[in-house]
Amino acid sequence: MKKNALANLACLAVLLLLSGCSNNGTPVPVDETPPAVEEPADEPTQPALPGAVFVSVENHTQARPQSGLDKADLVFEMDSEAGITRFLALFYTEAADQIGPVRSARSYFVQIVKAFDSPFAHAGGSEEALLLLKSLKIKNLDEIYGSGAYFWRSKDRKMPHNLYTSTELLVQGAEKRGYKLLPYTPLPEGTATGGTEAASCSLKYADNKYYKYITEYRYDGAAYAKFVNGEPFTVSGGNQITAANVIVLIAQSKWLGNQDPPLTDIKIVGKGQAFYFTQGKVYEGEWKKTAPEAHFEFTAGGETMLFSPGKTWINVIPAEAALTYTTAE
Repeated sequence: MKKNALANLACLAVLLLLSGCSNNGTPVPVDETPPAVEEPADEPTQPALPGAVFVSVENHTQARPQSGLDKADLVFEMDSEAGITRFLALFYTEAADQIGPVRSARSYFVQIVKAFDSPFAHAGGSEEALLLLKSLKIKNLDEIYGSGAYFWRSKDRKMPHNLYTSTELLVQGAEKRGYKLLPYTPLPEGTATGGTEAASCSLKYADNKYYKYITEYRYDGAAYAKFVNGEPFTVSGGNQITAANVIVLIAQSKWLGNQDPPLTDIKIVGKGQAFYFTQGKVYEGEWKKTAPEAHFEFTAGGETMLFSPGKTWINVIPAEAALTYTTAE
């Protein structure tokens, strides 16, 4: 009998626990809410490359459509010769299987690259550029002078518009030469105060009977789409170039008449007027670069300019007259 009584008491205790009753028979509320589970914090996106690399990409009509420019984090567009622009593209967060056509270096490209201390891929260069590459001790990946293994020639285009490379090959080349690869630090991010609504901007590099090149950026509410002579500027594969930010720098420049065609010399170490297009607005300010080793300083109203996260295109033009933009006012 004692064993049965003990068994009955044990069963009763279990029933009381399961029914949520206290020992005096009063129902006890049962919290059926599942315990809170902390969501893991989003991990920052890891860059595809162990460090940033620069590539000189041509923009002759026979070079279009280019490859890889849509993967670049930062692109400088500058006059190279007689109104024909050239791109200096930085790759870090995205890999690119094909980049090009790759062309020669310019002295102002070299002075920009120096501040980043990143490997620079190109095919030869102007006389001044080649001297600066040595004197500034650039991490040089020159297809003509010693780095040909990290480039290839395409058979579907004629020279010199058929030289290509990839981020994989450039990283291999940098590591083979013992170059330290450094991360790319984006421009200061945030929302700037003030500004004027601006739906688009247009930049005139050349417009004559021999050559026309007018590039435009149109804001669609999320990004700036790039156009050239009124047509979408696309890369191989059909993707149109877009950017989160467009920066326009006014810099002194001149054509070197002793060259054929005349090369363009741009004073990129110095200071000048700047226009920043971001989040559908335009801000007027100033740019400054005190030395090849120094990064650009971008200010508006005396304060450091803030930009949207994402890709940035920087266009350098010789005079404010080459820039027009539409506003909501």
